[in-house]
This record gives sequence, structure tokens and C-alpha cells, in this order.
Amino acid sequence: MRTSTCPAPATGFGNDIRSSLSAPNSVSAVVGDALRMVLDGLVVSSNGGEGDTNCAGSFHSSKVSLAMSPARHHGYHGITVVAQADTDEPRPDKNGECQSRPGKSVKRPYRLRYDGSRYAVPATLKVLGPP
Repeated sequence: MRTSTCPAPATGFGNDIRSSLSAPNSVSAVVGDALRMVLDGLVVSSNGGEGDTNCAGSFHSSKVSLAMSPARHHGYHGITVVAQADTDEPRPDKNGECQSRPGKSVKRPYRLRYDGSRYAVPATLKVLGPP
């Protein structure tokens, strides 16, 4: 007769993605029998800028991607965050056609560590803006 054992309990994560692109989002984890928020206030996408009604303007967008890292702190994996910021300054060309003029995309990595109660979110990731 063959016996099997159950694997060690795993930590499950869930996230709250709000419909507004610039709203902060949260991640919760199952801790024992309870669901507890472990990451809050992270803005995953942001867009903004100003422009005239014809073409010219200055616009920025930011987004982040998250990945679990192999390093653990207080039993939780770290989170690798890559923030990407993009700009665009469209202008009319010599024929009056609107032409996009994107700036250089800037990527910056962050490492979030679990401190025993939550992942601390750096201020620069709480409200993303132009690079």
C-alpha cells in the first residue's frame, strides 16, 4: 500500500485591481485562517500630461511589473518591482501632421521585502509620475 503526504502549507496571494488606472492597489495573503493585507498603496499604472487641442503637448505614463523573487524574509518571498516611465511630446511636422516624439523609456528596479507584517512600498512607487 502506498501512502502520500500533503505538501507543506503554501501562502496564497490575491490582489485588488481597481478600475481606475491611477488607483493604488493592494495584495492580500492567507495567514492562518485569515486574509491579511500585506502590500497596499502601490500604483501599477499612471498617465497624465497637457496638450493643446491640435497636437502639441507633453505626456507621461508609468507602469510597474511585479515578480516574486527567490529570497525570503519572515517566511515570505521578496517582490521584484520594475517601474517603467515613458514620455511623449507630440508636435506637428512641416505638413501639419501630428507626429509622436517619444522620449527615452526609463526602467528602474526595486526590491520589496516583507518586514513581518507587510511589504513596505517606496514613496516613488506610491504615486508614479514623469521620470
